[in-house]
Amino acid sequence: MRVAVLGTGMVGRAIAGKLSELGHEVGDHTVFASGDITTARGPEMLMALWLRPMGSLQTPMFNVKVVR
Repeated sequence: MRVAVLGTGMVGRAIAGKLSELGHEVGDHTVFASGDITTARGPEMLMALWLRPMGSLQTPMFNVKVVR
């Protein structure tokens, strides 16, 4: 199964590594925030940004573009 992992630092890398060992394909766009627990807000906000369109579109296959 192809998976993506939202995690911070060592925890995200450990989870992705274990899933890979179990035969899962870890997605190219897996998000890892560097640092300690104080950096967890980044991936947490990405998840909120992703959930609404995924629910509306009924597919996780979409992109988000940020324009300045």
